[in-house]
Amino acid sequence: MRTLVFRGWGGPVALDLLTDGRSAKAAELRAQPALELCWLLPRARCQLRLRGMVVDLPCEQKRAERQRHWLALTPEGRALWGWPPPGEPLEASVPFPAALPPESPMPEAFVLLRIALAQVELLELGGQPHRRRRWRAASAWREEPLNP
Repeated sequence: MRTLVFRGWGGPVALDLLTDGRSAKAAELRAQPALELCWLLPRARCQLRLRGMVVDLPCEQKRAERQRHWLALTPEGRALWGWPPPGEPLEASVPFPAALPPESPMPEAFVLLRIALAQVELLELGGQPHRRRRWRAASAWREEPLNP
């Protein structure tokens, strides 16, 4: 289980997440690219479960998509990739930059995770009983009503 920030759609059934390639989660996803994402949307009173795989993009597309996401971040958001490697012992003398300007070189550790979705499940918490539905790539994204 890891916390990631949704950064946008990479296609009709693909989403983009960013992570630090020096982190344990990046290594874990390289070893096992299947994953499940869970979102609770309290104001909308619903939960989403998304299953899929991290996909490897062709080199030129990966470079362009990484660059697009890098430039879309705020200087403060880019700063995280200028920090020391996550999970390592804290050293008081190592700086943590507060911001990195757009012209800063994109670090190798700036990793784009493109997730190709295979299944989406929605649980709507309003009303009695709750409403639960599933869509799967294997069934041409046909809606399947489920018991809540």
